[in-house]
Amino acid sequence: MTATVANISTILKVRYKDGVAYEGREMQTLLNVLPKATDFDGEAMHIAVQTAGPRGASSDFAQAMASMKPSQFYKFIVTRTESFALARVRGQAMKAARNGGALLNLWENEINRATKTDMEHHAIMCHRNGTGSRARLRSTSAGAGTVTVTLSSAWDANNFEIGDRVRASATDGGALLSTSAVEITAIDRINGTLTAAAAWNSVIPGLDENDYLYRAGDEQNGGTAVVPTGFDAWCVGGTSPGTLFSLNRNPDPVRLAGQSLDTAGLPMSEALVKGIAYLDIQGAKAPDLCLVHPADMAQLKVSLEGQKVYDGQLKGSTAGVSFKTVQIAGSRGPVDIMEDPYTSQGRCKITRKAAWKYHTLGPVAQILDFDDNQFLRVASDDAYEVRVGTYGNMYTDRPLDSIVLTNFGTGV
Repeated sequence: MTATVANISTILKVRYKDGVAYEGREMQTLLNVLPKATDFDGEAMHIAVQTAGPRGASSDFAQAMASMKPSQFYKFIVTRTESFALARVRGQAMKAARNGGALLNLWENEINRATKTDMEHHAIMCHRNGTGSRARLRSTSAGAGTVTVTLSSAWDANNFEIGDRVRASATDGGALLSTSAVEITAIDRINGTLTAAAAWNSVIPGLDENDYLYRAGDEQNGGTAVVPTGFDAWCVGGTSPGTLFSLNRNPDPVRLAGQSLDTAGLPMSEALVKGIAYLDIQGAKAPDLCLVHPADMAQLKVSLEGQKVYDGQLKGSTAGVSFKTVQIAGSRGPVDIMEDPYTSQGRCKITRKAAWKYHTLGPVAQILDFDDNQFLRVASDDAYEVRVGTYGNMYTDRPLDSIVLTNFGTGV
C-alpha cells in the first residue's frame, strides 16, 4: 500500500504562520498631528480669547472719548474627561500563551490592543462634537425592529467592533432611550450595518430611525460631555453656535466658533479655494492643514488632476509618525491635505495646526500604574488585569482659524 497524506495524517504536524496579523484601522491622522501636552493638572484649563482691542477710536477726538471701551476678552473653561480600556487574562492562559507555546505573547498582545482601543476612541472623538455618538441610524428602513440596523453613513460602522455594547438616544447627546445596551455580534463595514442577537428595539425600547448610537458609557445623556470635545464642537459656524465650556459664543460666532460653509454643487478644488478665502476674509492666520475622508480624497485627486499640486510629507506630533500629503497653494502658503478615516465623508476641515492642542494628564492611552504595578491580581480569580486610560481634552485658542466645508464633493 502506498503512503498518502490521508493515511499518515496522524503523524503530520499542523503548521502556523508566525504571528497574528491585526486587522484594524491604523491611520489616526488628526490625533497624531495635533500638538500635544501632558501637563493638564489642576481643576480646569482656562483658555482666554481676545476678539477686539480698545474701542476708544475715531477721527474725532470727542467721539473717540465717547466710544472708550476696553479690549474684549472671553474665556473657555475646559475640563478633563476620562476614558478606560481594560484587559484581563487568566493565569494559566498567560503562562501557556508565551514563548513558543503560542503565535504571540497573549499578555503583551492584550496590553497593546487595550492601548490601541483607547487610542482609537480618541481618534474618533477628536473629530466629533463631544456628545459621544459614533453613528446615526438611517432615516428610512433602519431596521430597529430587527436584529440588524443600518447606519446613515456606512463608514460609521468602522467606529464599532464586535463585542461592543451600544446604547441610543433620539437626539445627539440627548437622554438615553434606555440604560440597556445591545451587544454587537456582526458588522458589515461596506453596507454599514450592525447585527445583534435580538431585535434592537427589544433591548432598547423606542429605538427608531434617525436615532444616535453610542458605545455604552460614552453618552452625554442630556448632561455634561464625558468624552473629549472634538473639532465639530469647536468649529460650528452659523449665527447661534451656543455655549461651550461655560462660554456663550453667540455674541461673536466667527471668532468664538469658527465658520461653516455649505459647498454643495461646487467642484472640490473650487470649494477649497473658497474656504481658504473665507478664512482670509475674517482675519484668520494662514491655514496649513486640510482633513478629508479617504473617499473624498480619492474624488479630490481626480478633481485636482491637471492642476498644480505637490506631494508633501507632514511630521506628526507623535514620535516616529509622518504622513504623505497632497499640497495645494493657499493664499499665504501651502496647505497639506490629509485623509483621515475617522472624519465624516462630505465634511472638509481647514485649519491651522498650531491653533489646537490635545492636552492630557500624562500621555494618551497610558497604563494606569500610579502604584507602580502595571498589572493587578484579580482577588476572586486566578487572573491578571491591566488598565489603560486617558485623562484630558482637546481645545483651540483661536476658533477663528478653522472652517468646515459641509456637503464637500456632493452634487458635482
